[in-house]
Amino acid sequence: MKKLAYVVTQSELGGAQKNILLLSKGLSDKFDITVYCGPGGLLPEELRKAKISAIEVPSLKREVSLADDLKTYSFLVREFREKGYYIVHSHSSKAGLLARLAASKAGVPKNIYTAHGFVFNEPMGRISKALYRMIEKYAASISTDLIVVSSRDLETSVSLGIRSGSQTAFIPNGIDFSHPDYREDSAAIFGIRQSLGLQDDDYVFGSIANFYETKGHRYLVQAFDMIRNKSNSEKLKLVLVGQGRLKDEITSLSGDGVIFTGYVENAEKLMEAFDCLILSSVKEGFPFVILEAVRHRLPIVATDVGDIRRVLAEGDSGSYRIIEPGSSEELAEAMEWMLQNTKTARIAANRTYDLISERYSLQRMLDETMKVYER
Repeated sequence: MKKLAYVVTQSELGGAQKNILLLSKGLSDKFDITVYCGPGGLLPEELRKAKISAIEVPSLKREVSLADDLKTYSFLVREFREKGYYIVHSHSSKAGLLARLAASKAGVPKNIYTAHGFVFNEPMGRISKALYRMIEKYAASISTDLIVVSSRDLETSVSLGIRSGSQTAFIPNGIDFSHPDYREDSAAIFGIRQSLGLQDDDYVFGSIANFYETKGHRYLVQAFDMIRNKSNSEKLKLVLVGQGRLKDEITSLSGDGVIFTGYVENAEKLMEAFDCLILSSVKEGFPFVILEAVRHRLPIVATDVGDIRRVLAEGDSGSYRIIEPGSSEELAEAMEWMLQNTKTARIAANRTYDLISERYSLQRMLDETMKVYER
């Protein structure tokens, strides 16, 4: 059995980590898989539950550190050489660079990177953007394959000369759209709402995202404050699920009616308490949370980032509202529309499930990824 290594910077269960977890579980009968990641998150535990090897690398961190980055690079070169991997498949910007450099040095036959949104699309100065573009071009030149999860990243890659369209695989994220076990009955749903301190007649906006600058939480809490003050209703609630370094700052910016859950294992189950999912990010590739909301037949308000508009456009237009990122005012207007069209949006969300679920299945994602591994 050929050996496959996945490498990702952080071990918190974000989009890149979910992608790796699904691929690892889905392809474990075809490859001997090991996952390398930074310490502190729950990805290693979830992998070990599935009998998949996970190695935490203490020096692999999100922040730039010459000493730690050199240590990580040297460690990965040794690991790749000694264990004889046929494929090294990296995810996330920092791991994507270090792992591709190490795989090239170690002579790994298949050196693959998946971009979950290019880092130079994040808010930053022109010089920083230019530098990251140069780095990405070089890293692509030593890769055997590039995968993107959004059509926008495919267009970006081609237009900036990072990689041609024929050398890039566009593989959208996919999930299993069968109903989760906790969708059994109304009593279970009531229990989830009760655990969050919610009343049965509350209207609940919900967000599942770790607290980082790119997730746009400050715009969301400002927008919620606007509509709650306008409606003067204590029945409006905003549930924020996640952890991260900006959590305290966002807490200080929040008014009444905002509930912070912190980290929740299998956070998707909390969607059963939501009436509408909010995604307020300023940068994304193709977030899993959008597909998870579709699986739960939820109306969605989301910013126009990554492939969100293209994916939701395949559903019923009454189930979602797309807004420009970085605007609390637009976000508030879209949330108010959902409040005024609750029943219509729910019916449309059921239709969106029917239209989207087959196109973005987990099996399709696994099959398309295998084609890249085998070519």
